[in-house]
Amino acid sequence: MPPRRIFRPNPTASVVSLIGLPLLTLIPLVVAVAALRAGSPMTIVLAGVFFVLAAIPAYLFFVMLRGWFSIEVDAEALSLHGAFGAWHLRLPWAEQEAVGMARQHKAAVLAVRPRQPFARAPRSALTWKAEKRLLLISSLHNWSAPADEIEAEIRVHAGAGWVEADGRPDWQVTVT
Repeated sequence: MPPRRIFRPNPTASVVSLIGLPLLTLIPLVVAVAALRAGSPMTIVLAGVFFVLAAIPAYLFFVMLRGWFSIEVDAEALSLHGAFGAWHLRLPWAEQEAVGMARQHKAAVLAVRPRQPFARAPRSALTWKAEKRLLLISSLHNWSAPADEIEAEIRVHAGAGWVEADGRPDWQVTVT
């Protein structure tokens, strides 16, 4: 069996998000503080506008961190690891009825069908479709390796648990 592989979100996008978004938050904050120090009514209003402008990239930064995770594939399980070790989800192959690429509208999304259904999605970054018994994980595009390479790696480790989901209505998901 091949050794474990770890796939992370696209490195360029991660660096831009981890450096760019904090900078886009810091710059309006500096302007807002400078405007507050001026003390005139107009600059106080301007400071409020810049505080709001600073909140937008800050919010995007926290959303990005919450949804950021890496995918680890090995002989025993498919594992997901949140940013900075914030969370970990291990999905052992033996506990999955099937693994495949579900269709979510036109996009292909990595999904698992556990033998024991979840009451709700185990992480907010993931989507649990109870009516289909599918845990939607992520598209395999924009990761540290090409999508077909990641899919091939998962396919090898999932073995007989891998399903060709194309054309199967039970693997077609609509967004609600």
